[in-house]
Amino acid sequence: MKYIFLDVDGTIIDHAHACIPESTQKCLKELKKNNQLFICSGRAYRSAKIENGIDYDGYICSLGADVYYRGRNIIDRPFTSYEFEKISEMARKYQIELTFECRDHGYSAPLLYDRVYHSTNLFQDSSYIYWIKKEEYKGEKIYKMMCETNLDNIENHYRFRRELFEYFDFCLSPINTIASCEASPKGYSKGSAIEMMAGLGYIKMEDTIAIGDSMNDIMMLEKARIGIAMGQASDEVKRYADIMTDPVDRDGFYKAFKKLGLVS
Repeated sequence: MKYIFLDVDGTIIDHAHACIPESTQKCLKELKKNNQLFICSGRAYRSAKIENGIDYDGYICSLGADVYYRGRNIIDRPFTSYEFEKISEMARKYQIELTFECRDHGYSAPLLYDRVYHSTNLFQDSSYIYWIKKEEYKGEKIYKMMCETNLDNIENHYRFRRELFEYFDFCLSPINTIASCEASPKGYSKGSAIEMMAGLGYIKMEDTIAIGDSMNDIMMLEKARIGIAMGQASDEVKRYADIMTDPVDRDGFYKAFKKLGLVS
């Protein structure tokens, strides 16, 4: 049995065509027969629970700060009040917009809200709204933050990250029009969550497989026994993978597991 960790956006979901490719869906169903499947996402818990008929064994959410195994919360590491004050203070100093991501909702600063306002929740209840304006934040636990600014302030974005490096882990989010990164508590990532699950006895590291396409997938590709990079991933991401496959819209997900002999 393998323990398979699955990125969502660009790996399972093809956003360009607003679908889960048929080959991916069939592959997931076949993999589930003999293996354990885990969503491993930067998404918050409620947003990570995509509805595609697969009974996932667990969820690594918010870059590893909020983790579930068979319905039980096994890792719960929100930002502390000290960390919240520290990052908020530096954000004010360097004119950085902070978006708070909690279990059920993301509370968006203006730069991010302008991008996501019209976004749809693919493969989720159509009545569910994840992105809410930041003014509506009511003090829920925060597991991840987006830290963003306009490109004319990019030098301050660098300074902001350097000044906070000992307190938080930052993962760049390449967006052409702004400077953007994800912030998580120090030492927490998709990869660290996989290691913690193994340390708690839920999985065996020697039997782990991870597949993804984004910068925040690098740590899980590096830590897993086998790391798979989707075809549209950047060269930086591919450097950490053991296997490269085709893009999401060219049956890359299925082809990777076919190559490994895990599906027919």
